[in-house]
Amino acid sequence: EIYTLSLHDALPIYPGDNSQWVPGMVGGALAFDGTSQFVYVPSYPQPASNMTVTAWVWANARTTWGTILKNWDITGQFHFGLDSSAGDLSIYVAQADGTTRNTSEEVPFPTNSWQHVAFTCDGSLVRLYRNGTPVASVPYEGTLLHPSPQGCLGIGAKMASACNATVAGTPGYWRGKIDDLGLWNRALNAAEISAIVVAGLQGQSLTNAA
Repeated sequence: EIYTLSLHDALPIYPGDNSQWVPGMVGGALAFDGTSQFVYVPSYPQPASNMTVTAWVWANARTTWGTILKNWDITGQFHFGLDSSAGDLSIYVAQADGTTRNTSEEVPFPTNSWQHVAFTCDGSLVRLYRNGTPVASVPYEGTLLHPSPQGCLGIGAKMASACNATVAGTPGYWRGKIDDLGLWNRALNAAEISAIVVAGLQGQSLTNAA
C-alpha cells in the first residue's frame, strides 16, 4: 500500500564522502545543489487511479520547475514540484486518455524553512496540501496514465523518457533538501495527511504516523 522511496536508491553524481546527507525533519535529509544532483528510482508500482505522495522539503531557492518527485518527460503519470518560474507548489497528472489536469497553490513557495507537501488523487479530485492544509484542487476523470511511458521516478530533477539522464533544457533541479518521501497507491484522507505532519514535527517518520 505504501512505497517509501529511499533516498539511497541511486546517488549517481554525489561525492563518496556522504556529505550530501544533512540534518532533516526525520533523521537525515538529502541535499540537492540545484544544478546537477538528483536521485533516480528505476521503477515503482504505478497506480492506475488513486494515489498519494508526501514529503518534507526545504527550498533554498525557487528554481524553475523545481522537482520534488516526477514521473514525467513530455508526459507521464505525475509532475510534482514548483510551477515554472512562478515558484508556487503545483501538481500535474496525466489521465488514461493522455489529457492533463493540474492545479497550484498560486503563492510563492516559502524558502529557508521546512514545509510538508502532499498531493492526493481520490478518483474524483486531485488535491494539493501544504503543512497538512489543502491549498488547491482540480477535478479529474478518476484515471491515471497507466502504464506510464516512463518507468522511472526522478527525485530532485525530471528524468528523460529513457530514464538515462535528466531532461534537456528543463531538468527542474531542486535546490535545498528533501526528506521522508512516500508514495501510496490510494488517496490518504485529510486526517492521515495531518497525522504525517504531526509525526514529522516530532521527528518521527511517516510510517509512525497515527
